[in-house]
Amino acid sequence: MAISPLVYTVTPTGSNSGTSWTTLQGALAALYGTYPDLTASSGYTAEIKVDNSWSAWDTTAVTANLPKSKITNWLWIHTTAAARHLGHQTTAAYGVYVTNAASFHPSSNVQFYVIIDGLQFGHSSVSAAQYNFYVNAAQSGSVLILSDCLTQGAANNSYSEPGLTFGATAANLTVYIWNHIDCGHGTYATSNNAGLYLATAQPVYCYNSVFAGNYNGVIGSGTALTMKNCYASGSHAAYTTVNSMTTCASSDTTGSSGLTSMAKNTTQFQNVTPGSEDFRIAGTGSGLYHTGTYTQGDAAPMNFTTDIIGTAYDNPPSIGASEYVAASSPVTVALAALAGAYFPVTQTVVATQNLSVGPHLATVVTMNF
Repeated sequence: MAISPLVYTVTPTGSNSGTSWTTLQGALAALYGTYPDLTASSGYTAEIKVDNSWSAWDTTAVTANLPKSKITNWLWIHTTAAARHLGHQTTAAYGVYVTNAASFHPSSNVQFYVIIDGLQFGHSSVSAAQYNFYVNAAQSGSVLILSDCLTQGAANNSYSEPGLTFGATAANLTVYIWNHIDCGHGTYATSNNAGLYLATAQPVYCYNSVFAGNYNGVIGSGTALTMKNCYASGSHAAYTTVNSMTTCASSDTTGSSGLTSMAKNTTQFQNVTPGSEDFRIAGTGSGLYHTGTYTQGDAAPMNFTTDIIGTAYDNPPSIGASEYVAASSPVTVALAALAGAYFPVTQTVVATQNLSVGPHLATVVTMNF
């Protein structure tokens, strides 16, 4: 029997009942309330689709239980093109931004296989130490895939607010991260005030991401963390306890050979001003431009081909979450000259096709004729 798909939607005009919601918390709680185990009986796959244009944050913290799931009965949480950010913080795209709470901290301790793609998570303000995106418990065989997402702190200097945190009781969880940007942390001096913080030795694979911390960039644990093509900064340390590091740049001396002492500035990135950061690569003059390692031959799912906004990575790719492509104009040609009678007209054509393969892999092909 075929696996039955379940689809819940999050839009600004959702009905807040059934499968239609205005918050991710509402949709996840409703899914779990009806289907706490996606692997039961013949099983399900579940999709929470965030759609339509937005003009304000979703201010409800995500604390609902995750349903039990596995690789054949997965949960996919994602934004459509209409609701997706363009690589930097904006209320014109969907995001969960909360006050004095973790923006994403699911409650359940089950086996799960969850894919989160194209969302923003952050703090609007904090008045105490707060995690941002926090997973603290998982049963054996659990997998989290986090792609094309943003996490951002409230830029306070009085409290710790780590970006991505995987807690001490989540050792059974394997995490895959790519095209992630984390920023906005203050200078509060404590070890877990970092963009990526591992509290236990769990396998985490992180490629093509930016952790622009103000105190710590990345804190690993044991032999668990593998990083490629990342950038990290921090006044205390950019990288600490990273088991495997390949072409990772740093603001200090902790990065890969030849890629150290790259300041967090507009030579490297488009905007580093607190509150309006844009950590996409600045251009061909950046030390991150085309200095990464080709990873498209790596094992799935780390063989992704596009950056945080869908631009194809070059070979070699740029370090960080974005590729830089110089602006170009469509070229007018006689299509008949290219393909004879198949194209019996002369015109300008610009076509972009998005090809989705599976719940978390996508290729963008652009043709200028």
